[in-house]
Amino acid sequence: MSAPRISVLLPIYKVEDYIEHCLDSLLSQSFTDFEIIAVDDSSPDRSGEIAARLLAQQDRIPWKLIRNTDNKGLAETRKIAASEARGGWARMRSSVGTSTCSCLPASARSSPTAW
Repeated sequence: MSAPRISVLLPIYKVEDYIEHCLDSLLSQSFTDFEIIAVDDSSPDRSGEIAARLLAQQDRIPWKLIRNTDNKGLAETRKIAASEARGGWARMRSSVGTSTCSCLPASARSSPTAW
């Protein structure tokens, strides 16, 4: 499998009310040359379970879910996600974001020579 253009780095912690909308937004795009690297930062709610279920229900977008055994904080969680990324570009995504993310096609077009 070839490396995707973009790796979407998705830290997960206490976002049970938002993670489904966030992933639905990412997974419903027509642009598919990306992967999702989600890191459950030992969230005390069901955020990680919800993410695992939604990601496993689809096979269009490659994904990886990492589960921290203890809470490491946002900066370390992003580093963990970045270390697993295979894409030519990395894009941070907030799991709390409530807007529809259509930013990936624009990201891919912004610097075509860098791919």
